[in-house]
Amino acid sequence: MHFKMIRIIILIFFLGAFIINAQAQSEEELQDLIEEINEKKRKARAGKTVEMGINLTQTITQFIPFNESVRRAGPFTFLYRSGKGAKRFNLELGVRIQDDNINNDNYFNLAAGFLKRKEINSKFSYYTSYNGIINFGSFNEPNDTFNDQGTIGFGLGLGFEYKITDNLKLMTETHLILGITDEDPSLNTIPPIGLFLIVDFNKD
Repeated sequence: MHFKMIRIIILIFFLGAFIINAQAQSEEELQDLIEEINEKKRKARAGKTVEMGINLTQTITQFIPFNESVRRAGPFTFLYRSGKGAKRFNLELGVRIQDDNINNDNYFNLAAGFLKRKEINSKFSYYTSYNGIINFGSFNEPNDTFNDQGTIGFGLGLGFEYKITDNLKLMTETHLILGITDEDPSLNTIPPIGLFLIVDFNKD
């Protein structure tokens, strides 16, 4: 009877040791799996950046006495870009809605697409962008006329950038917009009247 009890104790001991060892291995494998997933995420994010910008033209014209037509700052006020390398997702937005707008130049402008950038030197670069365009009202540029029908189409952009620091740059761009306005084809050229300040949030 005593010998049988010893065998049971030994069996329980080895069974417990096996369970503890198996649990330790499982936890180690789980930790390795988590580290592998995190490493894949780090590699996927490597070199990826997010850029956000704001149009400074309206602010600048508050201090510099340009004529009234120059106060128009272009169709877009904010921009967002993301990606890595030379190609980036591109999103631009401009909105002005005022109930007491006597000039009837409210607008909503949205551009979404992608761009490809090329460096000229360490400070200057240029890019071309290809965007779908949605417009209601004005394009907010000096020669623009108010259109309550809106425009839907395709935009080709050309922009130039000046790097102030690694994470800060100035940018201006021009757009050629081909679309449909009130069921008729339309072509709009947006001159480079907007000056953007862009912050590059590097994810490395």
